[in-house]
Amino acid sequence: MDEQKYICPSCGGLVDYGSKFCPHCRYEFGEWAAQADANQNSLPSGDSVDNGNAEPEDKTSKTSPFSLIAVVAVIVAAIGGAVYWFMNSDDTEKIVAEAIKTGNMAPVFELYRNAPDADKPQVAYNIADAAFEITLKEVAGNDNRQFLQTLYRAVNNDKNANLHIEAGGRDEYMSPFIALVKYAYVQSTLEKIVNETKADIEDYLPANKDINADNLNPREVKNIYAWVDQPLDDGYVLYGTQQLFFETFPNYRNCMGVLYLPNGSDGSELPGYAYNTDVLQIGTTTLTWKNGRVQDVPEYLAIDPQFKELLWKNNSLKDVYKPLDRVQQDLKTMHENLGIIKKHYKNATPNLSFDGLNFNSTEDEFYNKAPLQSQKGKGTIHISNVFANGVVVDFMPYFNYQVQDSVSVIESFTGSFSNGIKIGDSQNQVAQKMQPYYQLSAQPDWLNYLMPNGQIYSFGFFEGKLYQVNVREAPDWKN
Repeated sequence: MDEQKYICPSCGGLVDYGSKFCPHCRYEFGEWAAQADANQNSLPSGDSVDNGNAEPEDKTSKTSPFSLIAVVAVIVAAIGGAVYWFMNSDDTEKIVAEAIKTGNMAPVFELYRNAPDADKPQVAYNIADAAFEITLKEVAGNDNRQFLQTLYRAVNNDKNANLHIEAGGRDEYMSPFIALVKYAYVQSTLEKIVNETKADIEDYLPANKDINADNLNPREVKNIYAWVDQPLDDGYVLYGTQQLFFETFPNYRNCMGVLYLPNGSDGSELPGYAYNTDVLQIGTTTLTWKNGRVQDVPEYLAIDPQFKELLWKNNSLKDVYKPLDRVQQDLKTMHENLGIIKKHYKNATPNLSFDGLNFNSTEDEFYNKAPLQSQKGKGTIHISNVFANGVVVDFMPYFNYQVQDSVSVIESFTGSFSNGIKIGDSQNQVAQKMQPYYQLSAQPDWLNYLMPNGQIYSFGFFEGKLYQVNVREAPDWKN
């Protein structure tokens, strides 16, 4: 049976017996036991003291005032508890579901922003919980990630422009919900980019060759200089030396392979000329010369600069585009972390920042703190911006706007975190300063914490001293 609840006289919220303060409005209660004794010992107006001559009390027909109050309190509490549960679970899910359906997020963010400060974390967690439940159900039920695009568009549209939706600042505890939306955006957009990239590659490939685009590695592209001879099965035979006196001695010359041109290309003028191009081997073929000699030679595909860039893009996408089962597992992991957060952070707990920055700071805020020192990964899926203050931000390009993958604080960082942690602190010092936060795991060189806003802070140690802190809000986007 559920523990008996009492009703706060100030806000009407449910309270456990013995609570000093109401968890909803912070109303201060008196001494619970003294109040119960006073109720038990008091008599209704007009009653007289029992002098021993009164008739025996009919215990089957009379009930003490305090017992009656207790019974009424239990009934009201039960009804109130049911209403409270309904308003905080079913209603939240209905509000979130309707917002996703209509693309109007105002009711969702008003629910959070209008809540008392003490209740904001749990209200935000309930909103995120409902969004995860809906998303997991839709993705599993439809066996595709189409709903992820629906979720993203429901938040990122003109109807919500005036809401100024943030993942920090006043909306700090809404970060688990924002993280879900960003993950939905990344994975649904990646699917769109993957499909478009594959279609562009297929359009380039020769129609008569069964070429698997996933096997085309841009790292294997090389340049060749060769003479083009006669056509052969929609390709052109290549030789390393010019034929002498335009005589045909195919069995005496060095054959380099067979060249295939992009789909739709006209190579009718190529035979008889030298050809300098980038190529990629796509297979091997066997040639039989006039003298009966048999030779295995490579098949090459001519690669133009635009197609080479397309191959690099496709190759990079393999690192981050996850199959549907991995996406579902990521969503479940984020949802499970949310469950931990709801239980561990019952009261508002401040999130960490580093010199006023955090994971959800804007690009401008990062640039305003320190100049850019270097950039790594240009042309790939992950671009790392290394700032002069020792902060590294990994962004995801190929999107309408860049999205943080992770933020790291490295050895050159001279500032400190909002709870006093500094680069060079011992592992024990970090553990002491992180006591209010939930420790996900501990390894010899790493301490990982789940924060109130759903982010994961990973503290890395070298020879027992802190040298790096990595922050992310979703499972690694790398495959």
